[in-house]
Amino acid sequence: PPNVFIDTAMSIHLHCMQTPVRGWTRIVVEKPFGRDLATYQELQHALSNCFDDPKMYRIDHYLAKTMVEQIIPLRQNNLWKKRISSVYIVWKETHSLKSRGGGYFDHYGIVRDVVQNHLLQLLTLIAMELNDDVSIHKRKVRVLEQTRVVGPALFGQYQGYGNDVGNTKSATPTYALVQLQVNTPQWNGVPIIIEAGKALHESVCEIRLQLDSPDCVEVVVVLRIQPHPAIIYYYDRTRIKALEWSKSNTSKIVSVPLAYQKKATFPNFTEDAYSKLLCHVLKGIKEQFVHNDELEMSWKIVTPILEPRKCEIQQYEQGTCGPPGRMEFLERAEIPNAACSFDINNAGTVYLQSSL
Repeated sequence: PPNVFIDTAMSIHLHCMQTPVRGWTRIVVEKPFGRDLATYQELQHALSNCFDDPKMYRIDHYLAKTMVEQIIPLRQNNLWKKRISSVYIVWKETHSLKSRGGGYFDHYGIVRDVVQNHLLQLLTLIAMELNDDVSIHKRKVRVLEQTRVVGPALFGQYQGYGNDVGNTKSATPTYALVQLQVNTPQWNGVPIIIEAGKALHESVCEIRLQLDSPDCVEVVVVLRIQPHPAIIYYYDRTRIKALEWSKSNTSKIVSVPLAYQKKATFPNFTEDAYSKLLCHVLKGIKEQFVHNDELEMSWKIVTPILEPRKCEIQQYEQGTCGPPGRMEFLERAEIPNAACSFDINNAGTVYLQSSL
């Protein structure tokens, strides 16, 4: 548990370290990396006193999910050639905390649980520069350095949460809707929305990119991360193209209703995200792990919005889209309707699921 991270690190340092002659020591650390900027810096200071940074592997398992691994190759191959007019990153669960207990979650909340880590990492992969000789890690840091929260965030808590976690006075949000701005030439003025919540109407994690279209036709590229990895092109509410992965090394793009097919090749995958990352630890490969400066910058972004007052948290019914203020928030952010209400399963088209 998080409260023994530092004590455990000190014990490993004192009793379990290998000498270079006998082998190596690699330390795997998973979130939560603190509760805010100050506690993260305290944790980082303690860990750095015990281990050199090359020995530390900070896991964010979303970075090894199938679709997430494809984001940079897809961008390099011009999956979308037009300018992006809005970005909408969504993480939703239908599950409440009733069956899982709420001790951990009630202490951390939805922003610390998924926004500060998983979803900001997804944003860096979408927004970072590609035409650069510097490392991916440094390019991700550049994005985070230029990212700011725009206006107040919207927080919610599903009805019955207090009873589920045994704390009826809890002010822990189970839902957050946040607008961000990345102040770089490419992204300046592009609205970026992150939405995350529990006990909602669907379970999904995806990135929706609204593209500029001079002929006023809605064009959305959806990168679905879970539950079924897929790429969906969405045109004007009538046509859809979905990229379907199979267990073979090939995938195909199928257009519905147009009779169009194109094949593409992607690496075969059978391992889950944690298995991939733990294999990388054993091999000493750090590219898909999170670095100290990425975490520090992400905490600087979210720390100012971490502690909403009870009166600022809107109640919402389980199984709905979220708090009553959700649509007003999205309209104020000027996010196009297609990027916010797009539902693949109810679009009147064929949805191609992965065969995994």
